[in-house]
Amino acid sequence: MKIVIADDHPIVAQAIKTILEAADPSTDVIVHARITNLMTALNEGPLPDFVLIDYCMPDAPDGSAIFEIRDRYPDLRLGIISGTEDMEIVRKVMAAGALGFIPKSMAPEAMVHAIWVMAAGGHYLPWPIMMQDSAAAPAGSQDVAGDSLPGEASAAALTDREREVLDELVRGLSNKEIGTNLGIAEVTVKLHLRRLYKKINVSNRASAVRFALENRSLNNPA
Repeated sequence: MKIVIADDHPIVAQAIKTILEAADPSTDVIVHARITNLMTALNEGPLPDFVLIDYCMPDAPDGSAIFEIRDRYPDLRLGIISGTEDMEIVRKVMAAGALGFIPKSMAPEAMVHAIWVMAAGGHYLPWPIMMQDSAAAPAGSQDVAGDSLPGEASAAALTDREREVLDELVRGLSNKEIGTNLGIAEVTVKLHLRRLYKKINVSNRASAVRFALENRSLNNPA
């Protein structure tokens, strides 16, 4: 999976990049410090699987680039990160077709969780923002992206350990961190991931996270 981050704050961008790539080595994260660089990369192609854009960039401080990108590439999955939690901005970007909004006040690990959700085609808004204005939340998250999402029958096929691994995956943890938390070797975590990917018919972490979020009963099997 290829993810692009456009943010002129290197500490934030590099922290997210490091965690994403550590959690899934098959993920390639590219960082651009200017919108002009991002636009050049998009124009040259191929398009990434997901783009995370800082709402206020030095060469696009009013967020106008977001609308230009949506017009040029309507199918591109895009999320917004911002140092402000202004509800007018949230409404604006969500109305423009952004899949979600991430405040920079969030911990990097939480940001990564949000990115997995959006990269899989789901919507994301932090709970405090949703509480401020429920009207800003998208009406459902039915966009089908990448892997097909099976129903409860596939979820029921998971073992208890596979459910635990998937739960840790949703938290945005790396394979090493999952292994530490569950008391198993990292290679065993990888084995569980391969098996659960096959059972729920997905091919990557982002799609597995989306599956888990859309099948809440995974955490409370009958």
